[in-house]
Amino acid sequence: MAHPEVEFKPEEHEVQAVELNILSSIDARTALAALQMVEENYRTALELFYLDDLSSKEISATLGVPIGTVMSRLFRGKVQLRCALAKAFEADPKKIISLPENRESGGL
Repeated sequence: MAHPEVEFKPEEHEVQAVELNILSSIDARTALAALQMVEENYRTALELFYLDDLSSKEISATLGVPIGTVMSRLFRGKVQLRCALAKAFEADPKKIISLPENRESGGL
């Protein structure tokens, strides 16, 4: 099965610096909408990892692809998701909700 080549375009993939605490306080609706903006192959891997709580090995078996492909898709999907979330924040900062200060931030 041939895989399409991925070309990195800095102007399209550049993620404006957004503080991690802002990204960790985005409401679920905004996060799910941003997830829909991620390319399908990458989105599927992210959904299985974050929403279905599957390990990389389980995702590999589920999708029938090598674990290296899963890791690559997760990495690239996270980059696209961060970019989509940053754009959502730029478009409407009110979509961001505050979380209590003692809550630990999860990483994207």
